Amino acid sequence: NGGTGLMFACESGRETSTNLLIEAKAQVDITLPTGHTALLLAAPKGHANCALALLKAGAAVDAAINEGCNALMLAAQSGHVDFARTLLQAGADVDAANFRGGTSLMFAALHGHDGCVRALLEAGAQVNQDLPSGHTAIIVAAQNGHERSVAALMEAGADPAKTTSEGDTAFSLACQSGHELCALA
Repeated sequence: NGGTGLMFACESGRETSTNLLIEAKAQVDITLPTGHTALLLAAPKGHANCALALLKAGAAVDAAINEGCNALMLAAQSGHVDFARTLLQAGADVDAANFRGGTSLMFAALHGHDGCVRALLEAGAQVNQDLPSGHTAIIVAAQNGHERSVAALMEAGADPAKTTSEGDTAFSLACQSGHELCALA
């Protein structure tokens, strides 16, 4: 697949190998045809120690795969709070959006990763940023029944009255999906 030893080590979470390869001057930002770098391969697996080593060696914190998703989005989507915090401390753009307008906060909320939702909010994520369809983080969290994420977003000032392009709110979508607890939040 054209991957490097460093990519394999990071994707597999092999911290010692990662450090040895970096010390041997392995290039940290080599890119696969898909846009993946070693950091982007480590993100969905949550290998935060590998990420820290890569970032210290100068890896691009906001590099993105071909669909526009960066490491913070991939970590948030998978619920890896420590990885997300490592990226945020290294200066990752908390509000970066992929080609469809999705942000890390939206991915975390969609999948109910309330730890990531809280970490992103603490880092200043825009709570009411929306997709072209009008969906916001609170709308996708409510629609999918993620009560804790809805509560965290409400505490951070999410607007429950925002509507999708079809006129739905977080409340209406929660009710339609049978998520009464989200509707009550």
